Amino acid sequence: MQELHENIISLSPGECTPALIERCEDEYRTRLDRTASLICERVCGGSSPQLITLSGPSCSGKTTTVEKLRTDLAACGLRVFRVSIDDFFLTSEVSSDVSAYSEANGELDLDSEDAMDIPEFERFTGAVLSRESAALPQFDFNLQRRSGFRPVESSEFDVFIFEGIQASYPAVRRVLSPASPLFIFTDAASGVRIGDTEFSARRLRLMRRLLRDRLFRSASVEFTLQVWAGVVRNEQSSIYPARRYADALIDSSLAYEVCVLKEPLIELLGAVSTDFPLYSEVRGLLDDLSAVPSLSPSAVPADSMLREFIGDMQ
Repeated sequence: MQELHENIISLSPGECTPALIERCEDEYRTRLDRTASLICERVCGGSSPQLITLSGPSCSGKTTTVEKLRTDLAACGLRVFRVSIDDFFLTSEVSSDVSAYSEANGELDLDSEDAMDIPEFERFTGAVLSRESAALPQFDFNLQRRSGFRPVESSEFDVFIFEGIQASYPAVRRVLSPASPLFIFTDAASGVRIGDTEFSARRLRLMRRLLRDRLFRSASVEFTLQVWAGVVRNEQSSIYPARRYADALIDSSLAYEVCVLKEPLIELLGAVSTDFPLYSEVRGLLDDLSAVPSLSPSAVPADSMLREFIGDMQ
């Protein structure tokens, strides 16, 4: 299977208009439609339940991709249930032997395979495959602990989509392998050059994460930057190697996103102290963002993948 390789989308500043947003959204929708057709061909007529796993590096648009695919599959008459593997994070409330804490700040390293409650994941998956009642854990990111369980009647669904970076992890793949799940890999695989200023694909994902973590996970810019190197190391060792097994690859890059992320990021980054140890990265982002045009978040469709990171920002 052909792998996703980073390419650079080149734009002139004059191309950064609301029309660019519409074009990029149409292109992303086309990529998703192709994958939905592949899935429908695979699961329609098969025995239930059918399992799909969707993985990819941090902030590659997994959550929105799953929701859009679920809508397409429902249109094919399939009853679909989404499982966020994030809900199987292991915390001190679950076990006293949690090895996934960062020595620097005492926070859970949620990108580590050690942070997963594999026994609970095995129990849930076993119940799903046996068409029995299951209990799905619920993880509260703001509190960083399990908040309860949600009952799931597995017999009421035809397809289960397991979504999260952890779908690439060997331990998770071992649990799911008896069901031979369809494996989808999503990645923001394209960088963007606007005029003379270039943003790599990895840097774009960091920009997405800076906003998402601040808006939805109560994480400061400083914290997100401090853990980013570890996130990238984990991606290289535990996520990208699984890409070669994917049945479908989706590029979630949106060429216009730098222009939309510019203003909210400048506001966040501008509040970081110059004494911060990683301030050189902050300064570099501020300088590069100042060199590109702005686009208002109000021009971004309400169902855009980018909304996963900017919320209802207008």
